[in-house]
Amino acid sequence: MDTAIEAMKLGAYDYISKPSKPLKPDEIILTLKKVEERERLRRENISLKREIRREYSFGNIIAKSSGMREILNHFRIFPLILFSAPCRRDFVAPCR
Repeated sequence: MDTAIEAMKLGAYDYISKPSKPLKPDEIILTLKKVEERERLRRENISLKREIRREYSFGNIIAKSSGMREILNHFRIFPLILFSAPCRRDFVAPCR
């Protein structure tokens, strides 16, 4: 049992212990399908996060006024925090 716990700590998805009864191929196949699905979802999640960062970056905001362009340039340099105020208006502030 210690080996199984150590394997899980190292990132193993599941483990098959030495069985007291014969292994069922269906159980192994089901476990492998779950692993495959989990890995597919993990990769999709990473891909979607990249797409969101690329699509909704400040570089994609177009401003006409020089004041607004200055504000956007400032926030391109400094990280942001998005706040939601009690009055239901959102605003941004630089992280410090």
